[in-house]
Amino acid sequence: MSDLIDDLDELARKATGPKNKQCAVEWVLGEVDEQSRVKLVALLDDEHVSGAELCKVLTSHGYPIQYSSVIRHRRRLKGNAGCKCP
Repeated sequence: MSDLIDDLDELARKATGPKNKQCAVEWVLGEVDEQSRVKLVALLDDEHVSGAELCKVLTSHGYPIQYSSVIRHRRRLKGNAGCKCP
């Protein structure tokens, strides 16, 4: 194989984050252990917890997520049907 292919394969193995149009919050919830998932769901439901701080903590633990994803997820949770996570 060429060096390019090797490097591209390595990059693909290291890629993290939601795939396609998956909700980023849904992706994080699917990646963390059960105890962390329960705590994260509670924090997402708590309006007193800063979305920016959630992003900072999650990103520092290897879950790159943008502020806009957290805000969108929270906004959609308040709707009749909840978040539109596919």
